[in-house]
Amino acid sequence: MVTEKEAIDRAVSYLEEIGSNYIKDSITIHFNSIEDHDNTVPIGKYEGENFDVYAVGYDIPWAPDVIVYFLYVRADTGELLYIITPTNYIEIE
Repeated sequence: MVTEKEAIDRAVSYLEEIGSNYIKDSITIHFNSIEDHDNTVPIGKYEGENFDVYAVGYDIPWAPDVIVYFLYVRADTGELLYIITPTNYIEIE
């Protein structure tokens, strides 16, 4: 299983790779166990499967406020799964 730090590092690396304008000091992380949460993947190659995940939260500026997004990281492998925005899911390929 990857650590919280590894999950954050992978998420931040991806956000920087795609040129996201996320607020760098807004990163949060939450562990969601399949024992406590339904973590069924809603999109992508693992659609319908259920994993332990880290939800890495980050803010995107949206004047005059911010919007919170969550990037989901598979806890056992560190693979990036998808992003949840306020209105939809974004597949990470």
